[in-house]
Amino acid sequence: MPGQGAPGFPGGGIAITGIVGDSRAVAIVNVGGRTEILTVGEQIGDMRVVRIDLTRRVVTFLQAGRRFDVPMGGE
Repeated sequence: MPGQGAPGFPGGGIAITGIVGDSRAVAIVNVGGRTEILTVGEQIGDMRVVRIDLTRRVVTFLQAGRRFDVPMGGE
């Protein structure tokens, strides 16, 4: 879960460092010290991106059947 370290990514939480897009949003995500550019439906470790909200600047993930939001700039 956010801020507790992500399974498969030792020692790191999740941070959203950027959200860009118009009709198709992408999120710049740092997980366990690794930076990835992700779109809805993509997976990193055992987490899948289910929503990128450009207005609220929040990315919603699904992990082990549970959804959680991570705001841009936060863990």
